Amino acid sequence: INLADIKQVYPLDSVDIAGNVFVNIISQGYMDLKKNIIPETSATITMKNGYYKLWSYPIPLEQINVETYINSKTGSLKDLSIQILPISFTLAGEPFFLNADFKNFNDIKYAVRSNGRLNLAPLYKIFAIEGMDIDGYVKTNINLAGLQSDAMQGRYSRLKNNGTIEIGNINVNTELLPQTVQLKSGKFTFRREKLNVDQFLMEYGDNKISIKGAINNIINYLTASTEILKGKFDLKSNSLNINDFMAFDEASLSSTTEATTKGVVLLPDNVDMEFVGQVNNVLYDQIKLKNFKGNLRLKSGQLAMKNTGFELAGMKTNMDINYRPLNPNKAKFDFNVKADNFDIYRAYTE
Repeated sequence: INLADIKQVYPLDSVDIAGNVFVNIISQGYMDLKKNIIPETSATITMKNGYYKLWSYPIPLEQINVETYINSKTGSLKDLSIQILPISFTLAGEPFFLNADFKNFNDIKYAVRSNGRLNLAPLYKIFAIEGMDIDGYVKTNINLAGLQSDAMQGRYSRLKNNGTIEIGNINVNTELLPQTVQLKSGKFTFRREKLNVDQFLMEYGDNKISIKGAINNIINYLTASTEILKGKFDLKSNSLNINDFMAFDEASLSSTTEATTKGVVLLPDNVDMEFVGQVNNVLYDQIKLKNFKGNLRLKSGQLAMKNTGFELAGMKTNMDINYRPLNPNKAKFDFNVKADNFDIYRAYTE
């Protein structure tokens, strides 16, 4: 298929497209994933010199090349292979490519490589989401290779996962928030079974937040539905104004509230995450909190806050909170708090 010829058959009044697409698929049989049975398949899908440009935006997505092969000679997940060699394109003068090779979906052998820079502003303009505006960049240089069973059985030294993903100067404007969310910088490093968050700096209004930590068990989590995603993060900030995050449009908020059925917050079962937070100053409404610290753990569909406390008008507090949803409409929780030296006059004046 020559994509440029489509407009001769079907009018395109807002976009220019070009490139040659070749598709050859032969598939026969039936699918029963519980028995590891799929159709016997031989498929080739390619695109060469692809081009996509909106009339309303001057920067095109160009030099689009895709070369994909899907094969299973015996109709089983064991001999299923998917090769992407590669997906590549150029956007705003910046090239980007992704290579991927997956074999034996009973015990996936994977090899993924990506290198390039994505400028988000033109990408967003081309594939816009209503009510949102984004700019900034994402830069990838990753090489992931290994065997699913090695990751699941803890043979991490055999995994060859390495590389970095960097983000910078990402500004997100959305109708849901009155101010711009700024992701100033972030660096994520792959090392075997772990993804390290080396630095992540976020700003919203006058709020500045830094996050460091790591996510473990990523390969298992992505390849097996029963696996648990694990991680631990440290969050620090000199000051947080909670009022900035609550300044929604009152009309839209009230209409949304009226149309929404009341319920409880449901939590994922396959996540084990711990967050340790430290904020020097917190402003909530007109309440000033100092030296906020907290330890939050999300595990097995339950949320626990341990040794969480702050200072208010000289009073020191310490709280433990447990929350567990039972169904979409009901949850169980307990709350323990200790406080000392509460000065009523100071609290009133502050």
